[in-house]
Amino acid sequence: MTTTSQVRRTLAPVLTRNPDLVLMGRFLFFKPVRHILKGIYIDRSSNKNEFVPSTTVNLIVLNKGRYESSRGERFNRTYIDPKDLAKLQIPVPETVNYNDDDNPRAVGKIRTTIEMDRAVQLYNRNYTSMEELDQRIGGWRVLWNIAEPATIRLMCEMIEDEVLPDLRKIVSFDDFITFADTLGWADNYPYRTSVFERMFIAAVEGDLDKARELWNRHEQDPDYFKVQELEIFKSMSPDFYPALLKGDRAALAKIFHDWEAQSVRSYGIESFWERTPFPLEL
Repeated sequence: MTTTSQVRRTLAPVLTRNPDLVLMGRFLFFKPVRHILKGIYIDRSSNKNEFVPSTTVNLIVLNKGRYESSRGERFNRTYIDPKDLAKLQIPVPETVNYNDDDNPRAVGKIRTTIEMDRAVQLYNRNYTSMEELDQRIGGWRVLWNIAEPATIRLMCEMIEDEVLPDLRKIVSFDDFITFADTLGWADNYPYRTSVFERMFIAAVEGDLDKARELWNRHEQDPDYFKVQELEIFKSMSPDFYPALLKGDRAALAKIFHDWEAQSVRSYGIESFWERTPFPLEL
């Protein structure tokens, strides 16, 4: 398994070129931290030489006990056959990279972007049975292997050219929802954020009517566990619901600031946090 020292040495050039980043252990994130903690976590695997990087975007105000609102995805460099390009339901870049000199196994294949990788995953979900496997889009995936310096250079290039620019765009709570909507299945169609999350985001943004409507919708859901979720939350945070019912913005703002400060302390990022007004205060 890779070590934090190896992560630190690998990302040192990235940190030098990007002064808005900080590395804590395996987590590379943006500073200052305001309402959103976003970055890249470099995990380890059973392969002693492999890095497993994933994006992570966390609304720290919602990191309240069992309630944590975080999204992310693992990112890889993948090469696919050119004939499969037409199957993707996205605009194809005007220029595509057919190969990297350092990756001879990718000869004749197209190097995908993150958006293309997402489209491949979405396409393949339509073909899950054994009889349909030959209809799926295959490809060769690069392992980020510290024993192969070329793959690590490619990983750092991908981080700086694709991943960091995408993460920098996530500034507001609406940006978080947009990011979440690019990932995975729609758990609450057409949303990929839960009713519970959207209720909180509406309250944080100052749309208290919408927040109350979403709370009531959640409360009236026939799913027993969702109803229990609200009851548990009320017992953990007894001041929130009365303040929401009254439309007490000052009380809600204090609650949110307290929750955020608590999360910051739990993450150990006090020196990188910048206390910032919530939209409902503006």
